[in-house]
Amino acid sequence: MGLQKEEIMIKLTDEWAITADEFQYILGRPVKRIRKDGRCSIEMHDVSYHRSLEKAAERFMKQQHRSWVKENETDLKGAVEALQGITDELLGSVRRAKRPLT
Repeated sequence: MGLQKEEIMIKLTDEWAITADEFQYILGRPVKRIRKDGRCSIEMHDVSYHRSLEKAAERFMKQQHRSWVKENETDLKGAVEALQGITDELLGSVRRAKRPLT
């Protein structure tokens, strides 16, 4: 999926972002590419499509949970605390982003 330079993304980490079009939210890994004409474009890799920002954030959170479990050794209590921290941080950010501007 090619994005124009002026498109705005929500940067979740150094590797993951959410963008949107008129139909959906798109979770993926933005990758900069230099085109033959010398212009820079951004492509989204490993994409998934979602009806709402919350669903895209939930998908990202689940990916982060799986990644954390795969890469860490701990007991159940430590895992629950770490995964709850990931969840709270991400969902808190989404809620703050959705607040109406006053």
